[in-house]
Amino acid sequence: MSGEPTPKEEGPQRQGLSLATLATHAGIPRKPLLAGGQDSAQKKSHTLPQNAHVTPLFQTTVFDFDSVQTAADQVLRQGAYEYGRVGLPNPHELGAAVAALEGADEGVATSTGMGAISAALLSHLRSGDPVIAQYNGFPSP
Repeated sequence: MSGEPTPKEEGPQRQGLSLATLATHAGIPRKPLLAGGQDSAQKKSHTLPQNAHVTPLFQTTVFDFDSVQTAADQVLRQGAYEYGRVGLPNPHELGAAVAALEGADEGVATSTGMGAISAALLSHLRSGDPVIAQYNGFPSP
């Protein structure tokens, strides 16, 4: 054993790729990123904005669309990004990349550890479910 993590041999994202190749390319979308009124017909062979080879950092909160109808069609029917608080391509790709490396079907990236803990608890617990936790999660000064 080399101590190197070994994801599942085959999975939805693995498809016979070496770990190095998977680490390099995992999470990069293979379908068009629909944002700013761009439709899949405009994207031709590239799936990333401005023919980029890797997804650029999206430092934006909103995306422009050509019309209200285009926005409605792309956001509601095709899953386009429209507002940063709802989602941006970079965190989604990070979640997909980690999932691929771990051999999982899906992954979610959060901005903080508490965000991850909250998401995990809120997605699995119902009102009234018991939770066992330590009294103080952080060291006192």
